[in-house]
Amino acid sequence: MTSSESALALAHAIQLSAAPAFLFSGVAGFLNVLASRLARVVDRAHGLLAEGSPQRKNIATRERREFKLQKLRIQLLSLAIGCCTFAALLVAAVVINLFADASKQLPLGAAVSPLFMVAMGALMLGLVLFLVDIGLSTSSLRQRF
Repeated sequence: MTSSESALALAHAIQLSAAPAFLFSGVAGFLNVLASRLARVVDRAHGLLAEGSPQRKNIATRERREFKLQKLRIQLLSLAIGCCTFAALLVAAVVINLFADASKQLPLGAAVSPLFMVAMGALMLGLVLFLVDIGLSTSSLRQRF
């Protein structure tokens, strides 16, 4: 491959990697939202623990239910963060594969499509878990009023 062909291949790889790079930025922003939401739920669970242990008999049934709900939300948000982080790692792997294939050092171009599809699946699962958390939080709020 001549130097001009190599430069064209690199320019093409840069063009192809622009969309995954924007996707990576979007996933990073969503991870920030999830982490902030998780921090608020954890703070609420700590507040409930400070008020009284959920295992004690004298704690109200409502507080015990709320503590269980907070535990479930912590699990959902943690799993959503894991899925979205995995998606971001796979998107980064797509960009690496695009550049490796363009430089012809490693023929990894065939791995781009499967990596991207798995990344989208992980991102979709993270978004679904986020929606479940939103549903849980709003339903518990509706029950209070």
